[in-house]
Order: sequence, then structure tokens, then C-alpha cells
Amino acid sequence: MGQPSDPDSQRRDHFRVVFPENKCPRLLIGGIFYSVIDISESGIRFRNPLHHKMPQDLFSANLHFGEKEIVKIVANVVRIEKDQVALHLVRGIPYKIILREQMEFMKK
Repeated sequence: MGQPSDPDSQRRDHFRVVFPENKCPRLLIGGIFYSVIDISESGIRFRNPLHHKMPQDLFSANLHFGEKEIVKIVANVVRIEKDQVALHLVRGIPYKIILREQMEFMKK
């Protein structure tokens, strides 16, 4: 009946960068900033501890990487769980930015 878990079944199509709480980018949606948990080329997961209402359709937002850079994204909400929201990106984050963020964590 149940089959052992296949480690390859957990693989994702895109590399994911997980941020420590004190180094996370901020996502600006409708004038409210949210702390980002992780990013990939096709998705973002962020904290929503006050359970603000999320857009129902495609929407634009700005992803702020500290003082370095702001990336405009187009996304839709795919999942809301507890205090977290997951987005699917229609217009995503360039791979070079994801790679740069990962490299910064590897230096330390």
C-alpha cells in the first residue's frame, strides 16, 4: 500500500533561497511590507502574521532586497497557511539575483 518516500519526489524545478529572519527581503503589496521567508525563480513565501487580506487575482508587487535592488513581480496567491502566504510568480525574480543572494549566505 504505502511506498517509501522517494527523495527525488521532493525536488523542485527551481533553486530556493531560504532567508534568516534578520536578513530577509521585504515584499511590498498594497502599501504593506511583508518579511520574505524564501524565494525561487517561480515563487515567494512570506509571513503574514496579521492575516491581511490578499489579492484574489494577478497583482503586481515590489520585492526589496535591502538597499541593493527592487524587483517588480507579478504573482497570484497559491496557498495561505497559518501566518504564511505562497505566491506563484508570473513575472519572477531573475536567476542572477537568486544566485547573488545565495552566494552572500555562503560567504558567512
